[in-house]
Amino acid sequence: MKSGCINLSDKKRVLLKFISISFFWAFFIIFKIMIFGDLNIYAADNHTGKHYNDHQLKQLHDEFKKMPAYNYTYDKLQQKTRQSVSGNKVSLLHYLQYTPSERDEGDCGNCFVWGPTAVAEVALNVQNQIKDRLSIQYINSCKTGVCACCGGYPGDFVIFYNAAGKFIPWSATNGSYVDSTRQCDNNMCPSSSASCSSISTDTSYSLIDMYYTAIPTTQDALGANSNLAQNTYGLRSIAIENIKNALLQKKAVLFLYCFPDSSVWEKFDIFWLNDNETVAWNNDEHCGKLWTPTGDCHVTAITGFNDEDGKPENQYWTVLNSWGSSTIRPNGLFSISMNMNYNCSHYNSTYGYWNDAYKFYTLELLSDSPPTLPAQPVLISPVDYAYSKTPTYKWDSVSNATNYYLYVVDSANNIVINEVITPSDAGCELNASCEYTPSTSLAYWTRYAWYLAAYNNAGLSNWSSGLSFYLVQNTGG
Repeated sequence: MKSGCINLSDKKRVLLKFISISFFWAFFIIFKIMIFGDLNIYAADNHTGKHYNDHQLKQLHDEFKKMPAYNYTYDKLQQKTRQSVSGNKVSLLHYLQYTPSERDEGDCGNCFVWGPTAVAEVALNVQNQIKDRLSIQYINSCKTGVCACCGGYPGDFVIFYNAAGKFIPWSATNGSYVDSTRQCDNNMCPSSSASCSSISTDTSYSLIDMYYTAIPTTQDALGANSNLAQNTYGLRSIAIENIKNALLQKKAVLFLYCFPDSSVWEKFDIFWLNDNETVAWNNDEHCGKLWTPTGDCHVTAITGFNDEDGKPENQYWTVLNSWGSSTIRPNGLFSISMNMNYNCSHYNSTYGYWNDAYKFYTLELLSDSPPTLPAQPVLISPVDYAYSKTPTYKWDSVSNATNYYLYVVDSANNIVINEVITPSDAGCELNASCEYTPSTSLAYWTRYAWYLAAYNNAGLSNWSSGLSFYLVQNTGG
């Protein structure tokens, strides 16, 4: 069973996938007895990276409360957010370079590395036009103290990298992830098959400084007298706008969520294994409960949202997980309802306080590494035929491009369109595909071909393979 940063072996995943929902609970009890010998697979074990005890939960709470607030001018940007995203779909996933099946922590409880790494990858791409997959293994092999597979706090990620002063690409020698079978036992792990000294740092991306900021989403964070935050609907609308605001500024959002006991994690496990990526998790029944020894937290990254459907119950955040991929989750994503209770909390009886169940962060980083060369663009349409004298050109976004060069030639190889297009012009800063309609009119009954190249300060990409189309006049009838 997955719980927070825990991963099942492939055999257990397959077994659970074949248990029908209607008979799940009866079979699940038998399953736990057969595999674990009793009904409590979540027995306290001095925090082996799988569960937060009361003291560790308090540390997590204090770490978040000490973070500076996400920096924006509230009134102006909130108004801009309201006006710009009504009925919209936004995704930052194209700023990441990743293989979903390989984005799998396995038995290692290091979700506190995977979530922030995705957020950092987006930031490097947006700020420095560096599109590359960063090594997870680097921190796993080189972190001192408690081993990464025993879990940790989001702040551990920042502390490690600020000390290292650099990111290492996944493609570095021994930089790929090899710790998926490495398990924690009483805060100890067996040695990694990739030692710290074996990971090449010949290629790296500089890090000058990095820190988190907390996105205010709870009544406590917004202030008791905050306008609109006096009721659940008002608080929810402000929380949603604050998270959207970060995403619209092309910042992935670190999302840490906690469930207070194993029963909720069991339900989330069923959701992960049986629903597809657009079905949203919407379960706040755990809110207000007591934190127990079987409680756990998990760290992920929100990479977008979808509120195209006007019904609030059908609007959701898109969340990038670190539990691999499957047929029903080919991108390693899950969705969580925007309509959640952002004020949800659990009571820590040892320390006498309420811990926020949901925490949202942004990551601010400063790097002076030069950009990487943009990839060759992939064209989508028009192809074969077009019917408008000013056709719309569509291609896959190259997320670290600052400009695109569009060439359209006729059958005599005369250049008829030669334009420089920004990602903003093509509407692909927040989406995976670009669309642009030049004002230049083409001639009917003529064949054309079009080509595209992407550019940033590293230089010009290879030119795309061309697509050709014949412009036909649609006479109707």
